[in-house]
Amino acid sequence: MKITTPEEREAHGAHVAAESIKGTLIGGLTSSAIYLYIRRYRPAQFRSFSTSVKACLLILPTIGLCSFWAEEGSREFDMKMHSELGSDLKLLQEYQDWKHKSIGEQVKLSLLDNKFKILFGLYGASFFAVQELSRGKIGPEAQALARRNYSLGFAAIFLSILIGLSRPEKEAPSDEWKKYLKKKQ
Repeated sequence: MKITTPEEREAHGAHVAAESIKGTLIGGLTSSAIYLYIRRYRPAQFRSFSTSVKACLLILPTIGLCSFWAEEGSREFDMKMHSELGSDLKLLQEYQDWKHKSIGEQVKLSLLDNKFKILFGLYGASFFAVQELSRGKIGPEAQALARRNYSLGFAAIFLSILIGLSRPEKEAPSDEWKKYLKKKQ
């Protein structure tokens, strides 16, 4: 049986809450995609659904993925906390540092930590938009071509941003040699 401190319980709760928010967002996107797919590509079947079935299409994947990600977050926190000797103190110190940052700094750090996931998602969404806009039956052929080129432009912009962010960051020169010289003198 593990004896936990209030700080550990607070850090665990914050980690699980953050992971459940991720799960809610992913579940919401998944359920929206399923709902829109059925409504667009299976309209006869969609019209036969009752309101409760349509609501279940939106709610069940969201709740299921939220609970799955929350449980995985709890397991992940437990593994990080108790995997090595001293890792609990390090993890709690990281949580305290995170807690004392402003909301803007927290958002900035989260975006920087997940920049590749975000950019790959935007890049994929832009290609999806290219497919949807080029397939559209609205407007003459010239408008469809303009919409397609506009979407391809966004895809190229996202790709160039992705390439720019994938370059290694320049590391600041280490002050270790100064400490070494002071120790030698």
